Amino acid sequence: MTPSSPLRPLLVGAATAAIAAVACLALLTGQAHLQQREALERQRHLTRSQLAVTAERLESLLKMAAVLSNGLAAHVAAEPALDQAGFERYIAEAARGQDDFRSVFLLRDNVLSHAWPYRDNRRALGVDLARHPAQGAAVREAMHTRAPVLDGPVALIEGGSAMILRTPVYRAGRYWGQISTLVDTARLERIVGHARDATRIALATRQSRFAVGLLAGDAAVWRAEPLTRRLRFGAEEWELAAVPAGGWVATGFAPAPRHVGLAAAFGLLCGLVGAAVLRLRQGRQRLAAEAAERERAERRLSDSETRYRAVIEAMSEGVVILDDAGAVVSCNPAATRILGLDEDELLSLALDSIDWEAVDEERRTLLRAAWPAAVTLAEGRAVYGRVLGLRTRPDAPLRWLAVNSVPLRLDGRRAVLTTFTDLSEVQREAQERRALLDGVAYAVVATDETGVIRTFNPAAEALFGVAAADAVGRLTPLAFLGRGELAAYCGRADPTPVALLDAHARETGARDWRYRRPDGRVLTYSMRVTAIADDGGECLGYVGVGHDVTEKRLAERSLRLSAQVFDASSEAIVIADADWRIVSANPAFTRITGYRADELPSGLPALLATGRHPPAFVGLIGEMLAREDGWQGEVWNARKSGEAFPQWLSLSAVRDDEGEIAHYVAVFTDISRLKADEARIRFLAHYDPLTELPNRALLEERAAQALLLAQHRGHHLAVLFIDLDRFKAVNDSLGHSAGDSLLLEVARRLKRVVGDTDTVARLGGDEFIIIAGELEGREAARALAEACIAALADPVTVQGHAVHTSPSIGIALYPDDADSVADLVRHADAAMYRAKADGRNTCRFFESAMSEDTLSNILLETRLRRAIPNGELRVHYQTQHRLADGALTGYEALVRWQHPDDGFLMPAAFIPLAEETGLIVELGFWVIDAVLAQQAAWRAEGRPLVPVAVNICAAQLRRADFLPRVRGALARHGVEGRYLELEVTESMLIDEPEAVMTLLSALREDGVTVAIDDFGTGYSNMAYLKRLPIDTLKIDQSFVRDLPVSRENQAIVRAIIQLADALQMTTLAEGVENEETRRWLVDAGCDLGQGYGFARPVPAEALEHDYA
Repeated sequence: MTPSSPLRPLLVGAATAAIAAVACLALLTGQAHLQQREALERQRHLTRSQLAVTAERLESLLKMAAVLSNGLAAHVAAEPALDQAGFERYIAEAARGQDDFRSVFLLRDNVLSHAWPYRDNRRALGVDLARHPAQGAAVREAMHTRAPVLDGPVALIEGGSAMILRTPVYRAGRYWGQISTLVDTARLERIVGHARDATRIALATRQSRFAVGLLAGDAAVWRAEPLTRRLRFGAEEWELAAVPAGGWVATGFAPAPRHVGLAAAFGLLCGLVGAAVLRLRQGRQRLAAEAAERERAERRLSDSETRYRAVIEAMSEGVVILDDAGAVVSCNPAATRILGLDEDELLSLALDSIDWEAVDEERRTLLRAAWPAAVTLAEGRAVYGRVLGLRTRPDAPLRWLAVNSVPLRLDGRRAVLTTFTDLSEVQREAQERRALLDGVAYAVVATDETGVIRTFNPAAEALFGVAAADAVGRLTPLAFLGRGELAAYCGRADPTPVALLDAHARETGARDWRYRRPDGRVLTYSMRVTAIADDGGECLGYVGVGHDVTEKRLAERSLRLSAQVFDASSEAIVIADADWRIVSANPAFTRITGYRADELPSGLPALLATGRHPPAFVGLIGEMLAREDGWQGEVWNARKSGEAFPQWLSLSAVRDDEGEIAHYVAVFTDISRLKADEARIRFLAHYDPLTELPNRALLEERAAQALLLAQHRGHHLAVLFIDLDRFKAVNDSLGHSAGDSLLLEVARRLKRVVGDTDTVARLGGDEFIIIAGELEGREAARALAEACIAALADPVTVQGHAVHTSPSIGIALYPDDADSVADLVRHADAAMYRAKADGRNTCRFFESAMSEDTLSNILLETRLRRAIPNGELRVHYQTQHRLADGALTGYEALVRWQHPDDGFLMPAAFIPLAEETGLIVELGFWVIDAVLAQQAAWRAEGRPLVPVAVNICAAQLRRADFLPRVRGALARHGVEGRYLELEVTESMLIDEPEAVMTLLSALREDGVTVAIDDFGTGYSNMAYLKRLPIDTLKIDQSFVRDLPVSRENQAIVRAIIQLADALQMTTLAEGVENEETRRWLVDAGCDLGQGYGFARPVPAEALEHDYA
């Protein structure tokens, strides 16, 4: 087409219109994008401002919590005995005008001990947080790292939840406890949600060991591309996130297709004009909104800083903030007052230019690098409770401060917050209180309201033996009381400290307690407890004041005991003044003298006015008391009735503090009975208590005198030895009282015969001796003996029975038969036995021509009668064995006599005589008793027991008391019947078989076994033998000794063994002396054996040595 074509203008116009439309559309689209970017930037600016304000308010809150905690930690370190009331006063002053903190707690050794406010948190006290499942880890972390720990949100014991700032308290380098400052989570929500109409803000943890997840706000904020800001507090890191309330929404517009034509029609001009107008309007709105929001944020920030500054300036603790170069950038009025500097001076200082004198607690110079602020600045760690002395000017006094220093960030840079408490006044007051408590002689123990000890003075340390450092904050009064006594006092099995203290405080006076000190000493102390309450009646604690009353109580007990002794004494006690006037007397005095308390004699000397003492006697006693303060002796006293009586008197002088005699104390005993007893003892020493005849001692004395007189005058002296015939029968049949009556009558009759010139004495039992002097010869002695026989011929009535008795009298003469009293008595004794042998009821003279054998038997019988009471008999034991293997199965008891003159006697030398005289009965019972006693001794030594066989005689079996005596011996020694075997002879079984069968059956029921001794040597009734309860047949040694070579003995032994087998009895061979005999008996079927082939009889001591 050519340029001159008619369509060219149209085409040019169309092209121009198209270009204009496209240009307008592009302009509108660009304008819309520009408007969106501007809106987003405004939203970001507004959101960022809200983040800054929120972060500033959170940081301000945490700073105030740190300042409060650090100041309180320093105060507690300086005054560890702080009570609940003081704790609340401190926090009320420090936190005045603000309500950011929900609660503050003091932990002593990790146990909640103090709370603010007290009423809301009382039920949480006493909890050990180190053991708490939710809080324990953070508590232990703060304790071990020595730095604050922020923990939360934590579900609280008292309800609700909070963030907890845990600040450790160290005292003298030693962990003491913690301060827990609680910020309610609702407070965090209020701070985070302060601008919720325009901005949604959320707070969460990003790096923490204890805080968990979302802390405040809505977690959905992090899903809407929020703006964020990090906050750090020590090791904890928080993150704030914010988005606009309506989200990131664009406020411009985008051109729609239907507007394309309009854009083309109106063209570029309309678009430009509209865009310019709209942009101008929106710019004005944005600037106005930003100015308003900036004003609001600045106002909030100013309010927060004002509150923070108000809190800091109102604090009694000094607060100083240093920047990262160590220069002081901020301080409060308390800091200038404590340090003695004005604000400009303090703000002009820096760590590296300070030339103050600093010393530690022991007054050693403290280098600047060791100052708490310098340590925190250099190492980035907190320092708590450091006590140091500062002198800011050469002429200024040394001020003692408790300093805390913690790191913080200031405008994004490191800084140090230092707080310090002036301890000068606290120390002065503490020293005054300590001096007061230290100077008190009484123990003072104060506790808080939970019963934990807070004050423990030196007197308490001395009383209880516990150091104050180990008691304060660690113990309660329960530690000083016995559990049983305490439970009884409080009325509960597991009393609490408060239960004890409440009960004790309700008492109006002091109470005694017994206490065992750590060193083991037991004492009694008296303690009075007072409850301390506030104006509202709320208990704040308890104070106990006490002292050791051990000696006092002992003295009081001694006085009471003395009073009881005074009243209860069987001895008369009289107290007189210095002039001997009686002022007091005990009941024994009234009982002895007959004087009542209201009729006491005028003085002690009046009691001695019996006429039995010389006139100067009382004066001599007074002189001795003045010199030696004491006198005692036997005197005569007078009863009220005038009767004189002997007494043993002890007089003591009691002196006052000046050494002058103030009182006399007389103690006396009525010795009338003692005197009578002494006379009785003297009588019994020389006379028989039953007959009142001279005894052996007086007899020997009088006989010696009579012998000397006879020798001097040349007269004869006769000794008559009298023994009553059948006296034992009287005792056994009628009893010992009847025997005593008979002896009394015999004594009276003999005395009538002899008269007063000669002596009748009783030796004991039924034996009497008469010493008759100045006799002409044998016939006079015979006449005297016959007179005695005649005097005793008449019966004696005893217990309604006419008892006949007669004497057997032996006579020995001086000088015919002997020239000594002992020989005369011995010869008369022998002659008496001759009289008995000749038929009794007669007298015989000693004859030197008597047969030596007869005299020997008589003397032997005499000694045998005394053998048992004199302990001359011995028991030897011969072992019994099982023939098949030689095992020990038992012993046989064999009696021996250790004769004092003739030495060791075998049974054959005295057993026949014992049987003849009837002594065999008592001898047999003695052997049974001795054997059982020995078995009891063996058992006590732990030796196993085996049966012991004892021989008994027919006379024993016939006695009615045989069975009771055997049973009594078994019971007395505690030995079972199966360890006793009784050996009888065949003849004993034949005499009275029915009675013997009954007796042996009864013994069998008690476990006692029975053996027939020397079987085969007597005459056995087979009919009775099979019925009798016999356990063992003992084959006599006469059949065993020649057994290997004697066919007759072999036949007899085989027959006995077969008989025993048939009757189911055991056989025991006696006299087994060699191996050949033992083998023959084994082959023949014999069970047991004894004899020299096994062992000889030996004493028990040898058995214990050889067979133990």
